[in-house]
Amino acid sequence: DVCSSDLKGSILSWVLSIIGSGIGGWASGFLWTAQGGYFTLASKAHAKVTGKPLEEATSTYSGIFATFYLAWELIMKILSSLTFYVLCYDDWSGNPITGSCGAGSDSSSSSDDHMKREVSIVTYSIFTVFALVSSLGLLFIPHYDEPQVVSPSHKSFSSTVKLLLTDPPITLLGSNNILFGLIIGGFINSYVTGVMVKDQLGSDKIGYFSSMTPLVAAFVGAIAVWLNHWSGSKVPSMVLGYLGAGYVVWTVLIVDLTANLKENLGTWLGLSSIFIAAGIYRGVWEGTNKAIFADHYRANPS
Repeated sequence: DVCSSDLKGSILSWVLSIIGSGIGGWASGFLWTAQGGYFTLASKAHAKVTGKPLEEATSTYSGIFATFYLAWELIMKILSSLTFYVLCYDDWSGNPITGSCGAGSDSSSSSDDHMKREVSIVTYSIFTVFALVSSLGLLFIPHYDEPQVVSPSHKSFSSTVKLLLTDPPITLLGSNNILFGLIIGGFINSYVTGVMVKDQLGSDKIGYFSSMTPLVAAFVGAIAVWLNHWSGSKVPSMVLGYLGAGYVVWTVLIVDLTANLKENLGTWLGLSSIFIAAGIYRGVWEGTNKAIFADHYRANPS
């Protein structure tokens, strides 16, 4: 789709999308597993130096991680829509947020498609540079000397499956991760962003809408830290996250089953409410949820 409009709807486009998604999932498996272990080790080191309980250290670190991680994601997503505006400046109709590229009377569909492909290539190129720089930056992060239990890959996989089926805490926490994948990865990123926003308001608005989720999540992550310290428990912030998830699920189970989801929520206000609710859930998932993992599995974070 980025290289040629002839690929739209073709088998090659479908195959390339599947391969790309598979590579992303494969890489995420390594990234987030390592991140969880490193988060636990960093929290334990912080608790040891400061003399604070580990639960307090994980709560603080979860908020810091979530805020910085989501802030950078916010910048990258806003960048995608700003790129549309900058490259299409002369042909832009309306204001930078609600306007669109090539909407003038002199524009043609072929020139619009060409501009969108150009913007996509520039945006993906920028993201690639950031990804490479971030990957190289991992070579310079501090290392912790605490020994880890490392098993062969086949034993590690079987142990993971056994743990998922026999350990109640990991079963519950794992279910929350599955819910996150369905809501954020499946519904929000695929359908709401890729279909509803694109069809109702235009593909050049995707960056602005998708940036709402990390923006809200960054604030919620900081609020969750305060809430955890104030209440002495991580339960209230987890409940807050589930309220956000509940609203998103409601839009699927109630609105979409009883009426047309696009017609009822396919507006700036309706779509914003979905992304904001997803942001509330994600702010808790990225922060407090990870802290709970670290609390329960401090002995062997790997």
